[in-house]
Amino acid sequence: MLTFQVAKGQKNQNSDELGIHFGNFFIAGDVDHPLFPGFAGGLHYRTAINNALSFRSELFYGITYGLDAKPTTDGIFQEPGVFEGYSVSQPWFYSYQTKLIRLNFQGLLELTNLEPDIKYKKFNLFVLGGLGFDSHGTWLNLKDANGEPYTDLLNKTSFQKDNDYNTSSGRRAIRKELKEIYDATYETPAFKKVGEFRLGDETNIALEASIGLGISYRVSSRFNISLEHEIILSKNDYLDGLRWRTQNDVTNGFDVGHYTSVRLAMNINKGQKKEPLYWVNPWDENQKIVDSLESRVSELEKEIMDTDKDGVIDAVDQQANSVSNCPVDSKGITLDSDRDGISDCYDKFPFGDKSDIESIVADYLKKREDNSKYGSKIHVSDTSEIYSRINEVNKKKIGLPFVFFNSDSYLVGQDQYPALANIASFLKESNIHCIMITGHADNRDGFEYNEKLGLLRAQEVIKILRDEFGISTTTFNVFSKGEIDPLIIHPKSEVYEFINRRVEFKVCE
Repeated sequence: MLTFQVAKGQKNQNSDELGIHFGNFFIAGDVDHPLFPGFAGGLHYRTAINNALSFRSELFYGITYGLDAKPTTDGIFQEPGVFEGYSVSQPWFYSYQTKLIRLNFQGLLELTNLEPDIKYKKFNLFVLGGLGFDSHGTWLNLKDANGEPYTDLLNKTSFQKDNDYNTSSGRRAIRKELKEIYDATYETPAFKKVGEFRLGDETNIALEASIGLGISYRVSSRFNISLEHEIILSKNDYLDGLRWRTQNDVTNGFDVGHYTSVRLAMNINKGQKKEPLYWVNPWDENQKIVDSLESRVSELEKEIMDTDKDGVIDAVDQQANSVSNCPVDSKGITLDSDRDGISDCYDKFPFGDKSDIESIVADYLKKREDNSKYGSKIHVSDTSEIYSRINEVNKKKIGLPFVFFNSDSYLVGQDQYPALANIASFLKESNIHCIMITGHADNRDGFEYNEKLGLLRAQEVIKILRDEFGISTTTFNVFSKGEIDPLIIHPKSEVYEFINRRVEFKVCE
């Protein structure tokens, strides 16, 4: 599974990598070489794009050697200026030294599988590919310490005597003999490719491509070690200095560089930056976000809990343990409609004062044409207590009960009449000169529609207070806020939508 995801917040916290590399460098070309013919090293800088893809820039300097156990004969005639002094009867065993400088830019793609419960990977398997530039120089060991061509090499080696060139042990023996003959100096520049771009006509510059495979091990949060093999491709058959196999036949293909390296790398952390993204499991940051959301959901669940099952969530419930099945107001306080100190669920006459007669309770929901008759049965026995309550309301900004509505309706249900009776009782007993009545709607229809629906709800409540409870409407100021002032900002169920569909009563300030 390749994961290209970058969780929110990860990219800005990503650190880069600086490293050194060193290892075995050889050229697969036309000249034989030992198993470990050369050495190379350099620096690299790597930055992650996401959890699977990263880019790396690299400097490389390498030296490698080749020594052939088979003599070169008429192939040297194509370049007489280089191989002066040698012929078919006096062949030369090819011996070269190549120095290569490279600057390349590579993309690395991680192949490592990820497990959701692992924060950091320990191993990274990756492939790489890139482009760059290189410059090489090749020198040949054509002359001895006296500056003269080597002579009689066929007789000085076992190549012609035992004809053991066809065995690996025989080739090793021939190369050993040649090392004793050659002076290990590479004094003659090899033939250079014609028409190649050069700086100052001396330093050649060539375009190259590279591909490779590697594996990294995360030692710690700051350090990792890698083993990598890279193949260096350039359209050049002169990396080893030899192109002509015979006088009329060029060699089979371009020379290819190979570099097997060990890389030691350190993360460059700045401030609070974390490890490079190719070490980080992309699920880690996402899991943190999920955990945070789960924690918030848990908090919200606590906020919307209704422990005492009175229909008012704990977050706004001012009476935490109200009696089950007893009606409460919008604050969760058990209703005492006639304010006689006895809650409605225990009060035999919940909508009248202590001196009320039963007929008032029985008939309070009926329409009454004679409003004065209804009002005549309301008695105020303690005006000081009433004004005390009014002052308390104004001082603490305690709202009167809400009247709630069904969806897309302005009709007042029978279950809302206790709240209306409570409001009517308060208005009759008080000496308030201004009441704000505001209608509200949920957000499931258009703005203009909801604004009109809120107004219809407020007007319907006023009509009931006037017709059913005999309340004068001269002190009422009617408004509609439609959907713009919800109690629950983001309702997730019909219960919360119901809370938003309401008519509010407030004493004017």
